[in-house]
Amino acid sequence: MSGIELKVLGNHDLDRYRRLRLEALRTEPTAFGSSYEIEASAKADKYRDRLTGSPENYVVGAWSADQLVGIGGFVRETAPKRQHIGSVWGIYVTPSFRGCGLGRQLLAMMIERAQELPGLEHVLLSVTSENAVALALYRALGFTAWGTEPAALKVNGVDYDETHMMLSMSRVI
Repeated sequence: MSGIELKVLGNHDLDRYRRLRLEALRTEPTAFGSSYEIEASAKADKYRDRLTGSPENYVVGAWSADQLVGIGGFVRETAPKRQHIGSVWGIYVTPSFRGCGLGRQLLAMMIERAQELPGLEHVLLSVTSENAVALALYRALGFTAWGTEPAALKVNGVDYDETHMMLSMSRVI
């Protein structure tokens, strides 16, 4: 898709990031462990902390002109026995920009950046098992499922399983 710019978000993007994150939680409640109600009442510091990134903890955004239309986060584990692991979280593309490869671009950017981290061996993510589009994207980029957590989320009284996936950095070309 032309006219899209991908970049790591900073504190100056706080309002747009918060707005898109809340849209994600409101429109796709089964896709995230957090909820609209919790994050809508959160102080700006919660969002600011996410955006004071480093090469090991950041949020990427997809921009169309001055509109933030896609987001995704990455965090590397800090515990000594888990520093070889990073996680992707909170990927979301606003509905009017879906179907044009934007989610793939966001995730590819995160994988590329992860490759630059010394000692990082695995990237993990979790996805609602019913989300066939996301599962297909993650598989296409080399993630493999390693387990399913039954009833990982409960939304409006309905249980949703989550598929846990891993990308081995040694398999990334």
